[in-house]
Amino acid sequence: MDNDEGQNSKKCSLCKKSFGLMSKGKECKDCKKHFCNDHVTCIGEKIFLCIICEMEGIKSQTRTVIWDDIERINNETKEISEELAKIEKEKQEKICEIEKIERFLLEQRNLIEDSEKNLQNELDELKKKTEKARKAFEEANNILEINNTTEKEYLEQIEELQDKILQIEGQTISEKERKQQYGLEYENFNRKIRSGLKKGQLFNLLCERCKKLLNIDGEDITTK
Repeated sequence: MDNDEGQNSKKCSLCKKSFGLMSKGKECKDCKKHFCNDHVTCIGEKIFLCIICEMEGIKSQTRTVIWDDIERINNETKEISEELAKIEKEKQEKICEIEKIERFLLEQRNLIEDSEKNLQNELDELKKKTEKARKAFEEANNILEINNTTEKEYLEQIEELQDKILQIEGQTISEKERKQQYGLEYENFNRKIRSGLKKGQLFNLLCERCKKLLNIDGEDITTK
C-alpha cells in the first residue's frame, strides 16, 4: 500500500478498525501508514510511530545491542583466550621448571643417599679397623706386659748369675791365693825337708785339704 493509499485509508492498517468521519487516524512517521490510537505511539508533537515500526526499531536496536554485545564478548573471549594461552604457557613453563627442580632434587637425594651409604661403609670399615687395632693393641700390651715380666725375671736371673759369678770369681781368687799360699808353704816344707827333716813328719802336720793340694801327680808324699 502506497502513501496515498495510507492517507486515504479509513481503517487502521493493523487491526482494520474504521476511523471516525472526522478522523484519518494517526500516520506513522516511518511507514506513513495510518493506525488507530491503539497501535501508534506518540514520540513527539504530532509525531507518531506505529507499533510495527516501533517493534522493528526495538528489534533493530536489540540486534545492534546484541551484535555489540557479541562483538564485545568476542573481543573479551579473544582477550581471555589470549590470557588463558599466556597462563597456560606460563603454567607449562612452571611445570617444566618444577620437573627440572624435581629431577635435580631427585639427583641430589640419590647423591646424598649414595654418599650416606659410602660414609656408612667407610664408618663400618673404620670400626672394623679400630676394633682390629684395639685387639692388636691389647695383644701387644699383653705381650709387652709378659715381656716386661720376663725381662724383669731375666734381669733378676742375670743379677743372680752375676752375683754367683762374682762369688765364684771371688772364690777362685781366694783359691788361687790359697794355692799360692800353700805353694809357698810347700816350698818351705821342701826346704825344710831338704835341710834334713822327713817329709812324712811334716806332711802329717797338715790338714786334709793341704794334704790333697800337696799331692804331687797323684802320689802321696808320705810314700817318698
